[in-house]
Amino acid sequence: MRRLAPRRRFFAGRYQAALAKRAAEGTLRSTTVRTETLIDFASNDYLGVARDAAFAAAHFAAEARRADAAAGSTGSRLLTGASREHDAFEAFAAQFHGRESALLFGSGYAANSAVAATLPLPSDAVLFDERSHNSTRFGLVRSRASVQRPFGHNDLDDLRVKLRDHEGALVFVEGIYSMDGDEAPLQELAELCLEDGRAGLIVDEAHSTGILGDCGRGAVSTLPIPLRRAVVAQVHTFGKALGGHGAVVVCDATTREYLANYAQPFVYATAPPDSHSRLARRAYDAVAAADDARRHLARLIDLFRAECDVGSLLLPSRTPIQAVLAPGADVVSRAADRVRRAGFDVGAIRAPTVPAGAERLRLVLHAFNTEEEVLGVARAVREAVD
Repeated sequence: MRRLAPRRRFFAGRYQAALAKRAAEGTLRSTTVRTETLIDFASNDYLGVARDAAFAAAHFAAEARRADAAAGSTGSRLLTGASREHDAFEAFAAQFHGRESALLFGSGYAANSAVAATLPLPSDAVLFDERSHNSTRFGLVRSRASVQRPFGHNDLDDLRVKLRDHEGALVFVEGIYSMDGDEAPLQELAELCLEDGRAGLIVDEAHSTGILGDCGRGAVSTLPIPLRRAVVAQVHTFGKALGGHGAVVVCDATTREYLANYAQPFVYATAPPDSHSRLARRAYDAVAAADDARRHLARLIDLFRAECDVGSLLLPSRTPIQAVLAPGADVVSRAADRVRRAGFDVGAIRAPTVPAGAERLRLVLHAFNTEEEVLGVARAVREAVD
């Protein structure tokens, strides 16, 4: 054991140098639990499901009454971890999202990276929006696609030109982009893919699930039915509006079977316990019934944009995610600290999460926020970036 210690110190020293570099740049992250009491304009709990004590109490009470409750699944679903609860939830999710089939994952990151790594075949090209999430990019690095090219953010002309160069392309986009809050032009993208005849869409619905579409079914559900044929698969995660964790990929039955056989984050992962599927189903029921909350949230978004008069620093968005540019790691950190001193929790988004020079305050509006709180945070943001 003593002989290993110097080697451990050698590696730790290299890691420390990388951490020191980030600290000097003002981009060092931390898992420190924050103790200050601030009004939430930072979390992804759009509809308040995660903080709903009555919802949580009802779930845990129902679980406690079950005679078949178990702490874990015991293995991969391809070995000992499969259950009827998984099957029932997947059937529900497929029906809810208007698809033939579905596959459950333990996290949104795993689902996105699995889809990106697995679905592109060696003969395929991958075209992805330049603001695609890290989970998609992580998966694409591990894919077998012969070509991977970004296209300009929501730039249909750029995508059209690049589609002409390839036979067979998967196009990766997001229903709502997590750092900007804007939406993909899904109708035009679907039309372009169908017009091309050799392209298909993969849609990350992490931030659009629960927010867009009838009953919060997501961005794809807003497409005219004929255009939905362009969508190969969509990923609905549970960690935002649904207030939990995990994800489901919805697609046709063949694609689902292919993922279950070839997606390594699914094949080699211990399956979620049955209680995870039951919690996700209860969250879906709560979100589907939250039309009043979605209408209230829409009014708060309009109010914030009217009151946060900072010109072009406020990026275009009709969604709960509102971004205000404050370029520079030190600049955005100071701006966020100033807003927090006013009593509001907001995110300071720095490189490498966004490009250097595009640092921003990221605000998230929620159905549980009040008009008074929205007016207050809009005022604080104006003063912080002035």
